[in-house]
Amino acid sequence: LDTGLIHRIDVEGNLIDSFDHGVAGRPAHGLAPVADDGAVMDIQAAAFDSEDPETWGYTQDARRVWAVAYHGGRLYYSVGEKAEIWSVGIASDGSLDRK
Repeated sequence: LDTGLIHRIDVEGNLIDSFDHGVAGRPAHGLAPVADDGAVMDIQAAAFDSEDPETWGYTQDARRVWAVAYHGGRLYYSVGEKAEIWSVGIASDGSLDRK
């Protein structure tokens, strides 16, 4: 939640690649890219407050991915507080089809 990236991993848990909704998904649909702001969650920081989401280090709402599901050759995912549904194709080798 602090980067907005969707990671693709192998069966051993190693990172293969990632998809950045903010800089790849949005422009593919005519929207301005939104780069990660660099915020990270640090629950040991003095400023962290478990009751204040503003201190949790989430990336910006326009790129924050909440849920993912695969169906029919596409990876569907929700973005932001309003849970907009987006999708990206999955190629036969498992890579993301960014077309």
